[in-house]
Amino acid sequence: MATEHLRISADVFARMLASCRDAAPAEAVGVLGGDDAGGAIMHVPLPNRAPLGAFWADPRAQFVAERLLRERHLELIAIYHSHPGGGPTLSIADIAFASRRSAVQVVVPVGLNRQRVHSPRAYRVSGGLAIRIPLEIGPPGV
Repeated sequence: MATEHLRISADVFARMLASCRDAAPAEAVGVLGGDDAGGAIMHVPLPNRAPLGAFWADPRAQFVAERLLRERHLELIAIYHSHPGGGPTLSIADIAFASRRSAVQVVVPVGLNRQRVHSPRAYRVSGGLAIRIPLEIGPPGV
């Protein structure tokens, strides 16, 4: 699903940020499920099997997460990961990974002391280019 914006409910947004903060100094990774209008209403964190400085979601956990989304009649609309001590832009490796899926990519910068989570950014990747899209935080359950 290609979307021109991403809307995340406030409660899902809070859980995603907490997951990113808790994973530091490792990168957090997970998926957001929602509707075809770009609204994320479900957060599923995934185990990161990569060494520090990278992310690679556990394949079995991702399979189970995607099955859970289907059972709840939701689509995988976004994949998020954190950048501990880094910025909010996609790296070259992130863009290469994102080129394999049509889901929106969300980057969550986290301070190395875990106290500060900076403003996440959302991207649609097309033709090897990362295109920033609006990220809106909605009321709980939206």
